[in-house]
Amino acid sequence: MAQYKRVGTLTYGAMSWLFLVCLALSLVFILTEKLLLVMVQDPAISAAAGKFAVQLIPTLFPYAFLQCIVRYLQSQSLIFPMVWSSLASLCFQLPLCWAFIFRFHLGNSGAAISIAISSWFNVLLLVLYVMYSPACQETQTPLSWDVLVIMRDFFYLAIPSVAMLW
Repeated sequence: MAQYKRVGTLTYGAMSWLFLVCLALSLVFILTEKLLLVMVQDPAISAAAGKFAVQLIPTLFPYAFLQCIVRYLQSQSLIFPMVWSSLASLCFQLPLCWAFIFRFHLGNSGAAISIAISSWFNVLLLVLYVMYSPACQETQTPLSWDVLVIMRDFFYLAIPSVAMLW
């Protein structure tokens, strides 16, 4: 039973850690235009890419949460909820993206907005599934101080992982 509860605690720890990573990554997105200019890219393209990157910041957070929920469900071999939520999210995002880009004439901004909304929609569907599905009852755990221990463990794993990339 303790191992089942650990799955939930690990998921909370991963979500907390990735939330902090998203905050740091947001800074990189904000600085995208300047970074591209330093790399001697075309100023017009750098400006457009920088603007789009800033507009994509709201998509970082649902993507991080989505990845944690996906791993949580995969660890329990619950694949079909992810398939159905992805399909529902896609069916939601296609007309939304079309409306924002063509109907409301928002262009790239409309695409970024629709991506963010559909990502949060996908997260919401999976969270509702996890909350109300009997298949997830054993692994659900309340938020506790154990999450801080898990975050420390993730940090100790992150340092060697980053070192391997260099």
